[in-house]
Amino acid sequence: MTPEEARYAALRELGGVEQIKEECRDMRRVNYLEDFLQDIRYGLRQLRGSPGFTAAATLTLALGIGANTAIFSVVDAVVLRPLPYKDPNRLVMLKESIPLASPDPIPVCAPDVVQFQRQNQVFESVAAFRGGQFDLAGEGEPERITAERINSNLFSLLGVQPLLGRAFTTEEDQPGHSLAILSYPLWQRHFSGNSGVIGRTVTLDRQPYTVIGVMPRNFAFPLRGMEQGDAADVFAPMGFTREELADVGDNFNYSVLARLKPGITLARANADVNAIAYRILQTYPPQFRDRIKLGAVALPLNAQVVGKVRTLLLLLLGAVGFVRQCCQPSSDPCRSSAKGNRRPSGPGGGTVAPASPVGNGKPASGSRGSRVRSPPDLRDHSFDGNADAGEHSPRQRYRGRSNGPRVYSVTGVAYGPGLWHGAGAGGFAHRRSQHPQGRRAERP
Repeated sequence: MTPEEARYAALRELGGVEQIKEECRDMRRVNYLEDFLQDIRYGLRQLRGSPGFTAAATLTLALGIGANTAIFSVVDAVVLRPLPYKDPNRLVMLKESIPLASPDPIPVCAPDVVQFQRQNQVFESVAAFRGGQFDLAGEGEPERITAERINSNLFSLLGVQPLLGRAFTTEEDQPGHSLAILSYPLWQRHFSGNSGVIGRTVTLDRQPYTVIGVMPRNFAFPLRGMEQGDAADVFAPMGFTREELADVGDNFNYSVLARLKPGITLARANADVNAIAYRILQTYPPQFRDRIKLGAVALPLNAQVVGKVRTLLLLLLGAVGFVRQCCQPSSDPCRSSAKGNRRPSGPGGGTVAPASPVGNGKPASGSRGSRVRSPPDLRDHSFDGNADAGEHSPRQRYRGRSNGPRVYSVTGVAYGPGLWHGAGAGGFAHRRSQHPQGRRAERP
């Protein structure tokens, strides 16, 4: 055998060089990008061919993504993020419990606030607050705002200090001190962010108050979900009056916030405040002491803020995701078309599958042609004529690496005058065959 014949025999046995390169690349899995780009182009062609499906799918995805984004933003801000205060896990709300009056814990009356501040052994600090609506006048247009009366230690309890000016002192937390600290939004809205607002006088319900500070931009208190309404615009000293301190067992309208000492558990804190509540009950008038049972409870602040809406928000997030899945179209033309193209078809909807080499007389092992039978009358039909076979048949992936003749088994060809004929531009010449499973077309 000459070198040229040996080279031709090797090429015929092993296949072309480019074919071997492609197989090696497939084995090394380095064609991800090429396959991905081909899939993208194929998907775009399929979507372009189905404008109705494309519009429905795009609208569904847009609505689903928008709804998920909106709900997750709320869940992230309310449920997932920690409270914007120092060591929020140590903050608790103190409430009293009077089963005869309400099955749920209630706020605290003014005399009891003082007792919790003096007698507790488990809190670093205890502060009360109470909100209300006031008319603000002085500079700019008058407006209705939310004002919060607070104990002087509330800001230090939360771990925050004013951006401008100072906080209230203990001496100022007494009746007769008309001082005010502005929130950042009110400072920007009503005073145009003027730093010279410190020391000025504003009017709240026709009473003059001196501005001594402005809170930081990201500070808000009370948070939505807590008692006493939305975030305050103005803060003023609590300064319990004699009348308020005389309301023993009455006027339970003051919310109480406390910070646990390091290492103190919630169970120990509840035991301590319940003991204080029992001692407070002994100071009530006899007609109250004999009829009611007074208790107290310390509740985590985080649970108070998000506990009422946590389950609802999580359910809403899950519902949006479920609805988005349900609204997706049940059929995907890209997938169905891809599945249909996995098995090549011949003209008229038949099947073209690899067959055995020329002269073998048996179908190729494992080929689809070995399992599909042709119509009986097709076996007697003579393939002739000059029709373009390339226009009627899709590209076929055939077996073997040989550069010699390749034979195809043609099965399931449609009946009628539009049968596949002769050799044309596709380069296929067809002849009759006695193959029991159909006809064979030989490529020269």
